[in-house]
Amino acid sequence: MSRRVCSYRCIGDLKADLKLIESAHQAGTLSHAGNWTPGMNLEHIAKAFEFSLDGFPFQVVAPIRWIASLLLKKKMLAGEPYPAGIKPPPRFLTKGDLFARLPSEKTTFEEGMEHLRAVLKRVEDGARFTMPDPTFGKLTHDEALTLQLSHAALHMGFINPAELLIPDQSSR
Repeated sequence: MSRRVCSYRCIGDLKADLKLIESAHQAGTLSHAGNWTPGMNLEHIAKAFEFSLDGFPFQVVAPIRWIASLLLKKKMLAGEPYPAGIKPPPRFLTKGDLFARLPSEKTTFEEGMEHLRAVLKRVEDGARFTMPDPTFGKLTHDEALTLQLSHAALHMGFINPAELLIPDQSSR
């Protein structure tokens, strides 16, 4: 299995990578690693951005939020890569619809790309991340953007234009 290493400092960086991915898709050279199709990964990223704008349909219970904040929040806000392989907490440690974050298996590349571009445009047009994160709680707009870009980089790493494949380091 192969994965790219991605890093985004701003929405412009992510949008540039989306152009590369779309070109590879149109050329027929796009591949993916992991269990989700490229469209599913794009849709999942779009949903995460939307949740930070409009509200999350789920929340992690307080003790897990405190532990995650203590162990991860500072690292994540410093721009460290979003860790691969993190599983959501068991259902009894969450409130609300935890499955809302998952993309439909029927999501096409075009649907995922359109949704992600639309939500990125909202942010570029002035929409602010104001909703509390289900794990880290209240964040500033810039903090939420840092988390969203790190999360996007993780999932975009599973979408590969053929010439950029590298061995997956997470399976070692």
